[in-house]
Order: sequence, then C-alpha cells, then structure tokens
Amino acid sequence: MELRLLPFEEPSGDFPNSLCVVDSEGREPCLIMGSAANFGLGSGESAHLNLVFHPEPSLLEAWRNWYDWVWSVSVPLSNKTAEIPLLVPAPGTAEAADAWHAYLTRCRDARAHDDEKSQTKVKVDPDSGQVTLIDAAGTPKPSPGEDLGLPRLDPLAGQVARIFRLGTLASVDKTSRIPPLDVPVKAELFGISSSRRAGAGTRRVEYRFSLLDDQELRGLEAKRRAAGALLSRFSFPIGDGVRWMPHRARPLFEAELDSLNKAGKDALTRVLGGDVSAFVKQRRDRVATAAQALYEEHHPGQRVAASTIDEILVNCEKRLKNAREGQLLPRITYTPLQFVVAQASEWASPWGQAASLLQGIAEFPRKMLTDRLLLRGLDVDESELLEAMDVCADAVLKISNRRDSRPRAHKDLHVLARLADSRMGARARCQLVLRLIGGAEAEEISAQITDEETEEGSAASRPRSSAPR
Repeated sequence: MELRLLPFEEPSGDFPNSLCVVDSEGREPCLIMGSAANFGLGSGESAHLNLVFHPEPSLLEAWRNWYDWVWSVSVPLSNKTAEIPLLVPAPGTAEAADAWHAYLTRCRDARAHDDEKSQTKVKVDPDSGQVTLIDAAGTPKPSPGEDLGLPRLDPLAGQVARIFRLGTLASVDKTSRIPPLDVPVKAELFGISSSRRAGAGTRRVEYRFSLLDDQELRGLEAKRRAAGALLSRFSFPIGDGVRWMPHRARPLFEAELDSLNKAGKDALTRVLGGDVSAFVKQRRDRVATAAQALYEEHHPGQRVAASTIDEILVNCEKRLKNAREGQLLPRITYTPLQFVVAQASEWASPWGQAASLLQGIAEFPRKMLTDRLLLRGLDVDESELLEAMDVCADAVLKISNRRDSRPRAHKDLHVLARLADSRMGARARCQLVLRLIGGAEAEEISAQITDEETEEGSAASRPRSSAPR
C-alpha cells in the first residue's frame, strides 16, 4: 500500500471524498463519492449526499485523470511528511501560521527531492485530459491508475462515446399507433372457418372492410404510416431497424410530425365530414354490397344476415371515431444509448453499431450537398437541418462555397461506399470515417482501405451504403 498527502496553502472544506473500488480484472470499477466524512458511515447528519455507482467510461476516465493529477502533485506519506502541525481553526496565531508554512515547505522539499531523484515529469494531454508520467529518458511510466488495474479508455472509444451522448435511440411506439382504417372481420361471421389444415397444407381466410374508397384509404393510410419514413430522414441507422437521432434534430423532427399529423387529420375530416355516424349511415350500402358478394361465394343464393352487416359497421364506426379523436401518427420513444467497450466479448462488440452510426453521420451532409431532392416533402430549412444533424463538426460543411464542396462530397461518398463494402474491422472503419469527417482527403482515406478481414470485420457489423457508384 502507498499513501500520499496533498497539503493546501489555505484551509479548504471543498475537497471531495472519493473512493474507487476495482476488482481483480478491472471490468466494472465502482465509484463511491460524497460530501460526508468517511462517506457518511457512523454519521447522523442527513444533509450529506453519498453515491455508490458503476460509472460510464467517460466519467471514469475523467475521475482517473483527476486522480492521476492529484497523485502526481502530492507527496509520499513518510515520517517527515507525517509531522502535521496540530492546528486549530481561525483565528489562529502567527506561530500557527509559521508552523503550517514550515510544514508546506517540508512537503515541497520532499516532493522536489522525490522529483529530482526520479526525474519524473507530468504531461497532460490538452485534448483528452489524460495524465502521463514521464521518466528521465522520456519514457511513459506506469501511472497509479494503471497500477490499480483501472482500464484506460481507448481514445477512439472515448471520441465515439462522446458522439453517442449527443443523441438517443428513436423508434416508433407501435403500441400508440391507431390501427388501420379498414376493419378485419373473422371468416366465422360469414359461416366459414378462418383456418383449415389438410396434411401439409393450410388455408387461411381473412376479410377486411372499409367505408372509404380505394383512393381515400390509400391516401390516409400513407399518412398514418408516415412516422417511420419521417424518422429515417431525421436520424441515422445504427443497426437493422434501429435509428439514432441527434438531440438537436428532435425539435425539427417533432415539428414535422405535428405538421404531418395535422395534414392527416385535416384529410380525414374532409372525407368524414363533421359527423362520423352520419358518414357511416351514408356508406352502409357500400359495405352491404361487398358483404353480400363475399357471402355468396360460400353460400350461393343466400342473403347475408343484417346483424353481420351491423357488426361490421359498428367496428368501422368505432375505428374511424378513434382516428378522428386521437393522434393519427404514433408517438416516438427516445432511449439513451451508451457506447461501452468493456461489454465486448467473443460474441458481442459495440464497434458494429458505431461504424453504422458514423457511416450515416458522414453520408448525410454529403448527400444533402449532392442531391437537391433530399429535402423534398419536408418543411424545414436546409441549413438548420444540416446544423442539427452535424454532431461531429464535419469539415465538408465548413467549405464556404457550396460549388466547391459538391465535388468533394461526391468523392467522399464514393470512398464511404467502398469503405462500407470492405472487409475491414468495424473499429478500423470508425477510425477512417472520423478522419474523413475531420477533413482528410478522400484519396488519403481510400489508400488505407483494404479488403483484408479482421477479427471484427464480420458482415453483420458492416453498414450498407446507398452512395453513388
């Protein structure tokens, strides 16, 4: 065990109480932090807050950088540095102040002697905040965090984790979606079985009825189902059927949802009029004629029961009233997502999702610059949407002249398509995509794309690209 001291120039009550517990494999470090001495153990005070939790990687990295820095500027606990003056709180005396300053001098001398002996320097990365101890030969030394077995966050993983925090998973809540405007009717209502099995074969019979004509039904159904297509235009793919939306894009997306829902409700009102019950009565013959034709297929020359038609109409009216009174479009579920490398195993890796996400992030502005029809059907400002979807400060959007950015966007899209189809590992693809976003030339990235498959280069982790060939 090694203990160190960090004396202060002035009395301070703001220094945090913090403890990191690391298991033998360093997989799930646990942080204990709080404002109470000894983390509140044995204390009767209720105003203090103490937390025990497994930190997400970026938070653990920040704590580790703080810990490495505090450790590097402190002094080893020894007989000399343990001679802490017995002081009392203010007002104090001149003798006490002199004693404390003399103690500080001893600690500084001890640290200077230790630094001179070990010739260790402390280097802090200006971008990541990572603390590195450098010996006299300029070689990095094991840090106290490394000695404890704390995992060091991969710089690329840290960058990806920060991007993940800029958005959430977004999906259509199917439970809130109103059902189709045409109504299913069981075959038993027409005197036949819904399902019949004969040996290896199965026959299923289903009936659907709608008070709307084909054109009305197609138009309203297109609006009812439009949320999923709209979601794909304000988000990026992260897996099969899984979308990730930037936080800044959500207000724009929901404004489009409001507009689309209003247009759908207005269209429904134009069809139904002001009284749904009156509309149902007006179109009763439409249902009765269709029901009679279908009934005669199995019961030639017989009349369908009036009660059957009434039941169908009741269900149709109920469905139309629900559509009229509620939201035509379903709600959206937003779910936070973390990028955690520690959860990787032989069968699991987070890099496939990251590669899919970064591929979409890189493609979006370049497609916007090369395809003028990409915004067709949206009531959103192009520059506002580009800004909202730009979570990586993309270099292609920093080119002031759009005429100059378009050729570059075309070249970048070809490189992205080639990268998506390559057999490179997902992590390697992430690295190249981020370099392209950061401003690297397409030719430079293209030269580093290989067709050699790595351990993480399975087909399941490769995103598909719709870039021009």
